[in-house]
Amino acid sequence: MQLDTILQYCPFPCGLKNSPPQVHNLIIHVKSGKTFLDPKHKFETAAELFQHHMKNPLIINEKEISLTRGVGLTEWEFEHKHVNVGRLIGKGQYGEVRKGTLKLKSGTVVTVAIKSCKMDCAEISKEIIKEVMKEARLMRELNHPNVVKLYGVGVLERPLYILLEYVAGGALKSYLRKNKDFITKEERSQMALGAAWGIEHLHKKNILHRDIAARNCLYDQDSAVKISDFGLSRIGAQYKMKTSKKMPIRWMAPESIATFMFTRKTDVYSFGVLIYEIYSSQDPYTETGPGAVRKKIVDGEFNVFPIGTPDDLIKFVKEKMWNKDPEQRADMNKVVEFFERFAGLTASAESVDIQRGTKNAKEGGIRGSDLSEEKKRELFLKLRKRTKNAPMKTQFTTD
Repeated sequence: MQLDTILQYCPFPCGLKNSPPQVHNLIIHVKSGKTFLDPKHKFETAAELFQHHMKNPLIINEKEISLTRGVGLTEWEFEHKHVNVGRLIGKGQYGEVRKGTLKLKSGTVVTVAIKSCKMDCAEISKEIIKEVMKEARLMRELNHPNVVKLYGVGVLERPLYILLEYVAGGALKSYLRKNKDFITKEERSQMALGAAWGIEHLHKKNILHRDIAARNCLYDQDSAVKISDFGLSRIGAQYKMKTSKKMPIRWMAPESIATFMFTRKTDVYSFGVLIYEIYSSQDPYTETGPGAVRKKIVDGEFNVFPIGTPDDLIKFVKEKMWNKDPEQRADMNKVVEFFERFAGLTASAESVDIQRGTKNAKEGGIRGSDLSEEKKRELFLKLRKRTKNAPMKTQFTTD
C-alpha cells in the first residue's frame, strides 16, 4: 500500500516569497520509501531532507496556492470586527469583562458582556485557552431564561473573546449586599426559585456546575436570577478532581472536601449554601478561617440562618440539601418542587393562585411541577409583577 504517512511536526526555515525566512511547523510525508515536504524534492532519508531544507528554505508562493476546501465560521464564531468593546464591568484571574455590542450573523446588534484575556496576556498558556474554549462549548448546550446565554466566541485574533448575554442588574452577590435591609421575603423566594430552575436545567443537560454561589449568579429584576460562570463545570453525572486546585471550600459538600468527588448531589449541597446567601445577604462562615471551615463542614456544623427565615425553608435546606449522606439529599427536581410551592407558584383549574399558601392546591389545584415550562414562566412573571407593584408591608431583616 502506498499511502502518505505523517512522521511528525518539525520546525523548518521557510517563508512567503520575498519575505525573510521564518520557522514553521510542517508535516513530513513518507511515500514509496521517499521522505519529503514538497513533492518536487524527495529524499531517501529524513537526514537528507533536513540537510537540504536547512540550506534551501522552503519558499511558499501565495499565487501558486489554491484553497480547494475552505472551512467557514460556525454560527457561534465571530470576527473581532463585529465586536465593539466598551467599559470595564469586571475582572477575573485571567482576564476582564467589558460591556459592548455584537453584530449577529442576521445583522442585529445586541448588547453583550465580553469576557476576554488581558490585553498584555501574550504569554497565556494553551491550557488556559483550552479551558476557556471548553467553557464556551459547554455553554452552547444551554438555553434557559435562568442561565446566562452564550452568543459565541471570537478566536481569530487576540485577545480571545467569549460573548455572553449582558445582564444589567449585575452580580447577585452585590445586589444582596447593597439591598440587604430592603429585600422582601417574596423577592428572596423568587430569587431562590429562579436559581433552582437554572441548576435543574444544567442537570437535565448532564452538566455539573461545581461552583454554585451568589458571586456566580447575575440578577436582573425583570428576568430574575441567571446562573453564570462555568469555568469549573463538567459534563457528566460525577467528576473526580485528579489534582489539588484552589477551590471555593465554603460552598463545597463534605464529600468533595474529603475525596475531591463532585456529583449532582454536591451541586445540591452548594445550592443550599446559595439559599443561605440569599436569605442572609452574606458569605457562608464569614467569621471562620479556612481550616476551621473545613472541619465545620465535614462535622456537619451548618451556617445559621438569620432570625425571621421561614422554619420550613430552614428544615428543608438542612435535611434535604445539607444532609451529610448524599443519598439522603433531594434531587434538583425535588428542590424545584419545594421552591415552586414556597414561592406560591400553584395553579387551580379555575384560576391561578400566586399568593403565598396552598389553599387552591388543597382544593384540587395543580402543583407547579405539573405545569409546562412555558406556563411556569408565565405564572412566575405574574408573581414577580404583583410582588413589585405591591406596597412593601414588611421587610426581611438580617439582625
